Amino acid sequence: MKKLWLTLLLVFFNCLLWAQTSGVKTKIVVIGTFSFVKALKDATLENVYDFSSVNRQKEIASFINKLKGKRADKILMDFPVKNELLVDSLYNAFLKGSYQLSNQETEQIGFRLAKEMHLKRVYAIDEKTPMKRDSLLVVAAQLNQQQEILEKLNLEGELLKTDFDSVLTTSTFSDILSYLNSEKQQLRNISLYHQYMVKVGAGKNYEGVDYVTDRYRRSLSIYANIVSRVSSEDRLVIVIIGQGYVPFLKEFFQAQNEFQWLNYTDFIQE
Repeated sequence: MKKLWLTLLLVFFNCLLWAQTSGVKTKIVVIGTFSFVKALKDATLENVYDFSSVNRQKEIASFINKLKGKRADKILMDFPVKNELLVDSLYNAFLKGSYQLSNQETEQIGFRLAKEMHLKRVYAIDEKTPMKRDSLLVVAAQLNQQQEILEKLNLEGELLKTDFDSVLTTSTFSDILSYLNSEKQQLRNISLYHQYMVKVGAGKNYEGVDYVTDRYRRSLSIYANIVSRVSSEDRLVIVIIGQGYVPFLKEFFQAQNEFQWLNYTDFIQE
């Protein structure tokens, strides 16, 4: 009997040691989204941009149906942390059938996906940190005689918008998200900061650096909120947030050893 207990103890400690050294990490996938409301406001073709329309709702349902088998342990969303109690109440009301979802992308994707995955709650992760206005960057560029940087920045920004508008009018909801979360689009997004904005006021007042720093500060605050809500028992966590933050979050997650970053394209194709 003693030999049996000794054997069982050895097996237990070997399993414990394996669990500690096996390198099992929580997988993090970030789904970069866009504003459904803003898309409709800017639109001239309501039936294409209105994500409450019958066709778009079918597309969203198809997307949710494709993801629900992934079985995430938690879904974290682009709601202010200070409003988490309100988010909890809205989600619980939605589960009970007493709340009709708004046209906000966070509810249309996050609430519906969480319900299909049988999650009891969702989590807020956004933090509205102070950020410099775009107009200050423009003024700084003008004062430093850097209009050429502004022109290139505006040109690239217009190209991004034109390309996205084209995708909106010709693509399904799933294809829109695949486009936004592609490596190419993420690089185009973050290069606006690293290639153009950061140069404004360099060597003088560093207005461009301050502007980019503000974006990093908010992104880091979101990152901190994400990692503080993940426990060691979580195997998969889905984050739903504005696509502009995805490349920043990717940078942070790939610079640590605790979590495994999953690219959206790989995740959706699993």
